[in-house]
Amino acid sequence: MPQAVILNRTLRSLGGFFKNVHRVNIVKADQGNCHAKFTVTQGDLNPMGDLHDGLAVTLVDTISSIGMVSCPEWREPSPTVNISVLRIKSAKLGDELTISSKLLKIENRMAYMDVKIFNTDNELLAKGEHAKLLSENKE
Repeated sequence: MPQAVILNRTLRSLGGFFKNVHRVNIVKADQGNCHAKFTVTQGDLNPMGDLHDGLAVTLVDTISSIGMVSCPEWREPSPTVNISVLRIKSAKLGDELTISSKLLKIENRMAYMDVKIFNTDNELLAKGEHAKLLSENKE
């Protein structure tokens, strides 16, 4: 079974806070990188009619974290040390977002990822940076 299918099933099975990202569709995840799609619905909007910034941060966190667990040597979930999102342009109702994370480096048990969110017209909406503390390698 393709890894993206397994990751999508796992993501949808998580409860609690993760219900916010059950509609994320993982397209591909491997070697620390992840590519996903997400369609903005009414419940994702803030009072101004834009994608809620808290959800944008959640998407950055989720997609980069899924990218990390796609690394054979880092299958364990790990805590966030730092996360930031720069919103460049607002996502609107109905936009199909493309979220791509890239593992930049692993150094001193820290993983550094870069995340970009694009809208339906392939316009850059947000740029995220995510740093995670990695557990001891058990291999």
